[in-house]
Amino acid sequence: MEGQKVSKNLIQKWLNSAKWSASGGNSQPWKVEYSIHSEKVDIFLTIDPMYKEQRWSPMDVEGMASTMALGALTFGLEVSAAHDAFTLSNIQYNVGQTFWKSEIVLSFIPATGLSCKYSIDDLILRRTNRFKFKTTELPESLKIMLATIVDKWNSQLILSDLTPYKNELIENLVHLERLRWEDHLYLNSLLEEISFSKENKFGIPADQLGVSFIDQQLLKLNCKYLKLRSIFNFGGQYISSFQNFTNPIKNSGGIFFIQAKTKTLEACFLLGYSFQEVWTVLNKEKYGFQPISVPFIAQGLLKKVNLLEKQALAYNSANNFFSSKLNMDINLPMIGFRTGLPTVEVGKSPRKDIELVGKAI
Repeated sequence: MEGQKVSKNLIQKWLNSAKWSASGGNSQPWKVEYSIHSEKVDIFLTIDPMYKEQRWSPMDVEGMASTMALGALTFGLEVSAAHDAFTLSNIQYNVGQTFWKSEIVLSFIPATGLSCKYSIDDLILRRTNRFKFKTTELPESLKIMLATIVDKWNSQLILSDLTPYKNELIENLVHLERLRWEDHLYLNSLLEEISFSKENKFGIPADQLGVSFIDQQLLKLNCKYLKLRSIFNFGGQYISSFQNFTNPIKNSGGIFFIQAKTKTLEACFLLGYSFQEVWTVLNKEKYGFQPISVPFIAQGLLKKVNLLEKQALAYNSANNFFSSKLNMDINLPMIGFRTGLPTVEVGKSPRKDIELVGKAI
C-alpha cells in the first residue's frame, strides 16, 4: 500500500467514504475543516451550526447525539485514510462551554505497513434495517468480537447484552417510545426526518421504515396535514409504538446497549466511534442492524423542571429497569441496537457530500 501526497482532494476522498457513517436520522450534523502541515494533516470536527438551526432533533440533548455522530464519522475517516497509508496519530478534545461549541481535532500522518481491517465497501455498505430479523441468537464468537471493540477504550464504555431481557425491556421502555409519538415536539421532529423524495439527501427514506405501504401513506398524510397528528394522542401512539418498538425488539436475534461512563465530550465521541465500528462489523458479518434511541428521550426528560405523570412514569420505569437489572445508568449517554439475520434486504440512505474548507488559523 503506497502513501499519497496529502492534499485537499485526498481528504475529500476520505470524506466521500466516511459520509455514510451514522448520524441520527440521517441528519449529517458534521462540519469539517482541515489544515496541512508538510505531510501531516489536521482535521477539525465541530457540530454544524446549520444543523442546530434547521435539522436539530429534541433527541439530540445538549448535542450529545451530534458528538456521537462526529465519533462515527471519525471511524470512517480512519478506515479510509488507512487505505491511503495514513494513520490517525492523535485525537485532541477542545472542550467548549457546551458540546455545540466544542471541537475535536484529528491528526493524520503517513505510515508504512498499515493493515486495513475494514474495506471501503464496508463503510459504504452500512445499512439500517428496520424490518424483522430472524430470532437466532448471535454466536459467542461474534459477541466476544463486539465486546472487544467496546472494551478497547480504557474502560470508558460498557456493552450490555439485553437479549435475555427482551420482554422486560419492552415493558419498561415502551412508555418512552409512546411519549415520542404523543409529545408534539418529538413527533414533529420525527415526522420531519422521514423523506418521501429521492432528491432529498437528508432524512430517512419512507420505504426503509420497516412498515407497510399503507402505513407509509398514512405517515405521508400526517407529514402534510398537521391536524391529523392528534390521532397519536387518541390511540395512534399505541399502534405506532408497537410497530416501531415492540415488534422489532421481539423480532431480533440480539439486543445490546452501549453506555458511556461519563457525560464528557470524549466519552460521547468514543461512544459514537464504537457504535459505528460495531455496526460495521455486524453488517460485514451479514447481520441486520437498527439503533435503539429511546434512552435519549429519558435524557430530555431530565432537563424538564416539572414532569407530567406519564413522563414521570416513562422515566422511572426505564431508570429502574436499567439500574436494578443491569447496573446501568440511563442518566448517562447510552444507545442500543437490535441485530439479527435479516429477512429483508435494504438499500442505503442518501448522503449529502460533506463540504471541506480550510481552517482559518
